[in-house]
Formats: sequence, structure tokens, C-alpha cells
Amino acid sequence: MKIPDWWAFAILALASFRLWRLAAEDEIFQIPRRKLVRLPAEWQEGELIPEGYRIELAKFISCPWCLGLHISVVLWLLWLWQPEWITGLSVPLALSAVVGLVEYFSSE
Repeated sequence: MKIPDWWAFAILALASFRLWRLAAEDEIFQIPRRKLVRLPAEWQEGELIPEGYRIELAKFISCPWCLGLHISVVLWLLWLWQPEWITGLSVPLALSAVVGLVEYFSSE
């Protein structure tokens, strides 16, 4: 079994974080996320949760420990298969994660 060196590990870790962030929290995937958990687009915070809402799936998607693990495993398996390609494709995601984290920590 291959283990990534520290540089590839850092890139894969940041890319995993960014992919989780995209799936769980970013505005761009709000509509697909709501459809997946069966939350109507017109639903607002504070209203009653609609019937059919998939609460356990919503918890899974929003949990960095849960969905983050699955994303990380998939990314690592892809890295085992094609290390150079996956590392190269992960660089923009890693850079994006760094930008977001720098903004988050510098605005406090």
C-alpha cells in the first residue's frame, strides 16, 4: 500500500476539506442539497420541518467527520490508482481551501 508523502497528503487533505465544504455548506450546491434531503426551496429557518425531510441524511452531509471521511477515502483511493493526476486535479481545490481559510481566520 502506498502512503502519500507530506506534500501530496497536504494537498489531498485540503482538497478533501474543500469538497466537503462544497457539498455541505457552500451556496452553489444549496438547491441540490435541499432536493437530496427533500427540503422545499421555499422553506425558511424557524418553520416546521416538512414531512419527508431526510434528517439523518442532512446530518450526514453536514458532518465533516461523516461525509468528510467518505470524501477522503474516495480521494485517497483515486490517488492510489492515479497519484499524479489526482494530486494535480486536487491542487485547485487545495488552493481554494487555503483562500477560504485565510479569509475566515483573518476576518475574526
